[in-house]
Amino acid sequence: MYIAQQFTDGANTQTENALGTNGAISSYTIWNLRLNYAPPKAKWAIFAGVRNLTDESFIAQRTTGSFIGIQPGEIRNFYGGVSWRF
Repeated sequence: MYIAQQFTDGANTQTENALGTNGAISSYTIWNLRLNYAPPKAKWAIFAGVRNLTDESFIAQRTTGSFIGIQPGEIRNFYGGVSWRF
């Protein structure tokens, strides 16, 4: 997934301020991988995956209602599960 450069304010401020609340957020690319297996005619399936496969460091956002400053993006993480159709 490619995310283009973003700005955090209406003035498109490039330079980061001391709090990290303003300034450009650089573009980044992250790769995710998901594998699924569902046997023919079965009611179940299994899946597993990895988010941020290359463990890319990136800024997800700068400010939210309860958080001020740079908020880092997700680190590499793994997941899996089983699904069942009724």
